Order: sequence, then structure tokens, then C-alpha cells
Amino acid sequence: MGGGVMRFEIQTQRREQMVEITREIADVVAASGIAEGRVLVFCPHTTAAVTLNEAADPDVRTDILEGLFAEPARTRAYFITGE
Repeated sequence: MGGGVMRFEIQTQRREQMVEITREIADVVAASGIAEGRVLVFCPHTTAAVTLNEAADPDVRTDILEGLFAEPARTRAYFITGE
């Protein structure tokens, strides 16, 4: 059973920002030479997070970022996305 820790860094441009890292993860997996298994994506920074999103609708990013500082979702009347 193989495995190990591989790392990459992401630079952001704004205080609150969602960054697509699918390509970077695919590159790390390809470089590992491992053909089958699982990948754990971990962000050790206390003010950062990893989210899973289908990325099909760019408005989802807007809704998530605006929701960070908005009043609680239960009192919000709408979102940009249609879902």
C-alpha cells in the first residue's frame, strides 16, 4: 500500500474568495503514480476551508461568499441560484 503527503499552495487575491483547485489535486494525484485509492484534501489554516461544490453554477460561489456575513439563512428571502 503506497501513499504519502504531497502539498501545493494556493495564493488568493481577496480576503474572501473561493478558488477552484480540482486541476491542482488531479496533478498531485497523477504525479504520485498511484492509480487507485482515496485522496484527503486538508487545509491547516484556521481561517480557510475546503468546500465541495459541483461548480456548474457560478452563482453558488456568490451565494456562499455573501452568506458568510449575511443574517442567518432562515431569514433570507432569496439566493441568486435557482436551486
